[in-house]
Amino acid sequence: MTHHMNHSLSALLVLLFIAPTASSQHLVTSSADSGSGTLREAIALAMPGDTIKFAFPMTIALSTSLVLSTDAVTITGSYPDITLEPGSPTSSLVLDGPIGCKVTGLRFVGLNRGLILINGAAQNQIGDVAPQDRVELTAGMGGALVVGTGTNANHFRNVEMHGHSSTALLVVSGASANVFGDGTLAGAVNIHSNAGIGVQIDGSGANTDANVFDLCLIGTDASGLLLASNGGDGVFISGSSRNNRLIRCVISGNLGAGVLIDGGAQENSVEECHIGVDLLGTGAMGNARGVHIRGGIKNRIGPHNVISGQPGHGVIFEGNATHSNELFSSIIGPNGAGAFLGNGESGVYFRDGAFENVVEGNLVSSNRWGVLMEGLGPHDNEITDNLIGTDASGSAALGNLFDGILLRGGAVRNVLRGNVIGGNGEFGIKLEGSSENLVTSNAIGVDPSITNAIPNLLGGVLVQGSRNQIGGSVPNEGNVICANGGWGIQVNTAGGGMLASENAFENNTVGLPGLGNASGGVFFGSGAVDNVLGGLSTSAAFLGNIIHSNSGVGVLVDDSAGFAPADGNKILTNSITENAGAGIELAGSGNCLIPAPIIAAANSAGVSGYTTTSGVPCLVQVFRDSDDEGREFLGEAWVMSSYGAFSVAVALSPGDRVTATQTTEHGCTTLQAETSPFSKVMTAVEVGSLGCFCPSSDAPCGNGDPNAGCANSTGVGATLRAHGSTSVADDDLTFSAEQLPRGTFSMLLGSLAQRNIPFGDGRLCIGGGGVRMWRFQVRNSRQWGAVVYGAGLVARSHMFFAGGHINSGDTWYFQAFYRDTFGPCGSGRNLSNNVKITFTP
Repeated sequence: MTHHMNHSLSALLVLLFIAPTASSQHLVTSSADSGSGTLREAIALAMPGDTIKFAFPMTIALSTSLVLSTDAVTITGSYPDITLEPGSPTSSLVLDGPIGCKVTGLRFVGLNRGLILINGAAQNQIGDVAPQDRVELTAGMGGALVVGTGTNANHFRNVEMHGHSSTALLVVSGASANVFGDGTLAGAVNIHSNAGIGVQIDGSGANTDANVFDLCLIGTDASGLLLASNGGDGVFISGSSRNNRLIRCVISGNLGAGVLIDGGAQENSVEECHIGVDLLGTGAMGNARGVHIRGGIKNRIGPHNVISGQPGHGVIFEGNATHSNELFSSIIGPNGAGAFLGNGESGVYFRDGAFENVVEGNLVSSNRWGVLMEGLGPHDNEITDNLIGTDASGSAALGNLFDGILLRGGAVRNVLRGNVIGGNGEFGIKLEGSSENLVTSNAIGVDPSITNAIPNLLGGVLVQGSRNQIGGSVPNEGNVICANGGWGIQVNTAGGGMLASENAFENNTVGLPGLGNASGGVFFGSGAVDNVLGGLSTSAAFLGNIIHSNSGVGVLVDDSAGFAPADGNKILTNSITENAGAGIELAGSGNCLIPAPIIAAANSAGVSGYTTTSGVPCLVQVFRDSDDEGREFLGEAWVMSSYGAFSVAVALSPGDRVTATQTTEHGCTTLQAETSPFSKVMTAVEVGSLGCFCPSSDAPCGNGDPNAGCANSTGVGATLRAHGSTSVADDDLTFSAEQLPRGTFSMLLGSLAQRNIPFGDGRLCIGGGGVRMWRFQVRNSRQWGAVVYGAGLVARSHMFFAGGHINSGDTWYFQAFYRDTFGPCGSGRNLSNNVKITFTP
């Protein structure tokens, strides 16, 4: 029955006519092109259900194409005995619309295109798994063409296409739901050694949908272990091609991409394929590029692919017509056994406007870069939950040569979330001129359990762009950045006049005990301007970072090595402690070298002191830490006057050690506020006995002040208080003198004796009786009229003669002497009250 009607009617007629009729066998007894006993005659005579066989091995030269239009006809050769070759340049075997035919055991040698399925040819089978049923198409312009709407559900098994001058297999213009291979090596479709593309799926004429390639070998020999390259792409999917599926294929050794998706092709998938490696997944047989999506939408690359061994990039997302694609649960770089192999460029590459693509749950290691984005604005892509630079367990290094993730140039608004990034040869993450990206919930330099170090060699995160968010507004959005070979976080210009500015760092953990970063916690270098490390405590979320146990400074702001400033950087509400260097250090002109505030008192009422800058408003933050840094944020206060006083009410326990920072615009290169180092430590215990106040009866010139020393030019007397402990071993005793005239020099005096005699505008309350007075430290009260002496007074005393040593069991009397040019008595000098201290071991 000749097929000239739609599929459903044809199928029904096949059943009606075949069921009651015994099939016939046609025997080909002549190798001639036409006439009695020839293949051409057998095809013309065949009825549905008939079989065509060959009497002996033969080679048939076709003068014109053979056309099979009858349903359910079987042509059975015995490979490699039956060969069809060209008697004219355009000859082929054409299945023109039949349903249910089977062609096995034939060789097509040198034909224009050996096999063509057109005009609704459906449910036909080409080849079968037995060796004698193999179909070979070789040495022509192309192997097979499956074309047209309705050309559906044909099945190719154990078919080899090789040696063609152009594309070996074309599935085009609406051909859909065809199957190539059957998931077994015996049934594989092997497409190799062609001058052009291996497989082209082209939907430019009509939707070419739902074709399946199940264990095809494209670019290798029949074993899948030896290289047999195609000269173009392995598989090229383009146009309105949808829902096509590559599964368990080996696509390797091709001189173009392993898989190229272009022209708006949508919702195609690549699953469990080996791309750039052999059938076993262990040997490199690279394509020029692995998977290249140059203009595709909602395509899925994964799960369980191995995309490794390419001299170029592993997976490429390119162009502003490439969006909403997924790359997931695949190996990109290592071989199938998880060992080092690599792609010669990046594992995953984004460029030129590719957007809203997702890379999730992959192993991306042993490449040149793990993930690279660059060019004209790849944006809004997500890199989530990948292992980048580690082995498959995430617990050991299998590093990419350079950075784990590099975003540079126009890459903007991308999301890097939940990745484990370790073992890379440069930085875990580098944002080089890239802006507005979100980096959150990553483990950088450590394994997922945050117990094992997997260092990135040069550092954790390098930010050389603007308005990036590193961390998030709640703790579980922060990154863990530990154990890296350089700084945990480094912020500086990439050159070219571009500043690293307005970046926010929130809720990150930068160093932990035993997992500190080798150079230090956070570095703001030349060109780092107006960044925020942490945030205000009054915000809706706690934004501070944990910066602990690094092998250098906790936070360093230093522009001395570059040509651009490091200024306007705010360091707020962080927990900074146990770093080998200072908690916060400024160098060069970093943060305008804004000084620290002064804490004058720390006791049960809280912490009070003075700002040391004219900038207003000024935010003072107070911290508690036994390490003299800033482990625990206690509170903050705004000061609205130059060199103003602050007070933070907080419950302190005896022995608590507190520090403070101040943040204000200090008048340098930016109008944004910057943060100081930590102040000197004050221990939250007032010790000693106060004495030698200045009641009216003792006050010279009638300037009585019963709760302090004698009055000075400010109208009040100076007060001296002692804080800390009396322990000689701890040597943490400090003295604060307040209510001094501004800008005056003051020194701390001490003696093992006391007296009470008039002296200048006040009273000298120490020394006398042949007991020497000792001068411990000199300070200037500057604009705030206060000074702090100590700690380290015990150690300083050992620079004196024996009579000046502070020893356990000694009782000492301390008093502050200061200049007062405009004092009430006109003597130019005055004294505070004194404090009696008995030292303990």
